[in-house]
Amino acid sequence: MTSAAGVGSLAFDRSHTDDLIAYLQASPSPYHAVLGAAERLEKAGFRQVEETAAWEGTPGGRYLIRGGALIAWYVPEGATATTPFRIVGAHTDSPNLRVKPIPDTGSAGWRQVAVEIYGGVPLNTWLDRDLGLSGRLVLRDGSTRLVHLDEPLLRVPQLAIHLDRSVNDGLTLDKQRHLTPIWGLGPVTEGALIAHVARSAGLEPEEVTGWRERDPLTLLEQELRKAGLLGDAEVAEAAAEAEELAARMREMFHVKPELDPMSLFAHVYEQPTSQLREQAAQLAAELAAEAEAEQR
Repeated sequence: MTSAAGVGSLAFDRSHTDDLIAYLQASPSPYHAVLGAAERLEKAGFRQVEETAAWEGTPGGRYLIRGGALIAWYVPEGATATTPFRIVGAHTDSPNLRVKPIPDTGSAGWRQVAVEIYGGVPLNTWLDRDLGLSGRLVLRDGSTRLVHLDEPLLRVPQLAIHLDRSVNDGLTLDKQRHLTPIWGLGPVTEGALIAHVARSAGLEPEEVTGWRERDPLTLLEQELRKAGLLGDAEVAEAAAEAEELAARMREMFHVKPELDPMSLFAHVYEQPTSQLREQAAQLAAELAAEAEAEQR
């Protein structure tokens, strides 16, 4: 800034803001945010303590990590039990689309990722944007590995305008149906997303088992077994019934459906044009004439 008299100028020191931006960019998940904060604390002379270990009451800085949370404190020289202290708190998390434990889903030939809304998410801001993926993998030996796929892997597409003419009058999104990102084409395969993320972290998919341990069906089975309400016989019976149902469904899928030619006009536009209505009426008349001729 230069004064009117041209006496001099003051340069703005960007080092602290640049450092903050670098920290935010390196913190796509609470686990990454905690790791970055811990590295800064270590450089400042703080030392990590374990939650289950005995803590020293000597002066100095220390910090504790539990998952995506971090607590740090500093004891000054001469502090006693009655020394006043200050508390400062901040979030390590932020609103996002959180991947579910069993993430592989999809429909109509699209592979999608099952997510749940976490926090106060402005829903429309997630539409038609390149989305990456970050978080923590739990390995078979109990250890964890942070991952950050900073690439256009996922996308929540918005419906084409000719299928939603009223979009400019107000957009209403269903959290369960309209915010499931797509990440490819093809059949839905259980474990495909975890395998992709694992390989990007230099791991074999078999090493990542944490998602299976969080399967709600597996947890329910464990609880029912502990309570004596479920045994091997009941599990085998349920599996047999499920396989029978699946076999019937597979058989139904192989039956050639009877298609109605008029369905061609069902999903072209939200409000059919006059030309489209004329074409539909013409086809309906031709089909009726053919049916009448066959009956003669």
